[in-house]
Amino acid sequence: MRNLRIVWLLLAVATSTAFASGNSKLIEARSWLRQYANDSLSEERIAQTSGSYRKAELEVLTTYFMKYAKLTKLRASELSDEELVASVEVFSGIASIGATVAKNAELYGAVRDVAEAALAGYKEIKSRRMPTDEEAVATYSAIFGLREWQLESRMRAELGPMHNIPYIIDDPGLGAQRSLWHLDPDMLTMKRIAFEHTDNVKWIVIAFASCAVARDAVSDIRSDKALMRLFEGRSLWLTPPGPDSLSFPDVFVWNARYPQFSLRFIHHMDEWPMLDIAPSSPTFLRIKNGAVVGIHSGWGSGKYLTRTRKALLEIEANAQ
Repeated sequence: MRNLRIVWLLLAVATSTAFASGNSKLIEARSWLRQYANDSLSEERIAQTSGSYRKAELEVLTTYFMKYAKLTKLRASELSDEELVASVEVFSGIASIGATVAKNAELYGAVRDVAEAALAGYKEIKSRRMPTDEEAVATYSAIFGLREWQLESRMRAELGPMHNIPYIIDDPGLGAQRSLWHLDPDMLTMKRIAFEHTDNVKWIVIAFASCAVARDAVSDIRSDKALMRLFEGRSLWLTPPGPDSLSFPDVFVWNARYPQFSLRFIHHMDEWPMLDIAPSSPTFLRIKNGAVVGIHSGWGSGKYLTRTRKALLEIEANAQ
């Protein structure tokens, strides 16, 4: 099982070398983010406190801006190479967490400034050396997660054609209260489409196409009659904003291989208030009357499949 925020915050390769200055605020912020955010956003910690993942994210953002708001104003050109590496992790990580902040919220302006700083850092890295794939994915994914298309266009220009980013069509139509991003089968276009929840959708499954456990889950489901009855035609498979959500080749392969369980991307978490959970892959949520009435996280294959099947069938029976 993969937790999106933990994956995100550790995308940049950790370096154990101490920097000459010994007091870089960026390096301090990176250490703080790794420890504090991962602890605060762990499923165990959330269960012990508010029970709300979004409240926990807001707490992380608020604390970060109280401690490190001035980092956004640093000039990327004046950072050392080591500090630039840290800036990608810090700014992209905070912008990624901030993707759940509503655009009309007071905090959103600060989140967008952090995304600008992430782009500035990426451009500076590019002027000195070839950015790593992790740096490119972290920065683009954070910016895409904010749905700031002018900023996304500038980042796309920095990436160039080699990264094979699909053309974005953001036009779900008037009055769309909930929407999803759909990757076309040719992988050239990604469209935002309106989505209306129907009674046919009994399960929402959070999954990342790059997650091996999620792939095991869908393979087991397709091979098991009881699980197919549970999910085929009754489930919606979604990927939330974040670093794993933009593995376009993986999504392309997934959707071609498992068309009845094709993945779509959530536009903004505000549209899905019932999904106030840690975005771990895979997570199975039983929905009834627009509310979550049962959750199963993770997957057990092989000798553990019987236990997994039993847990899911029990959730289904309790929801009747």
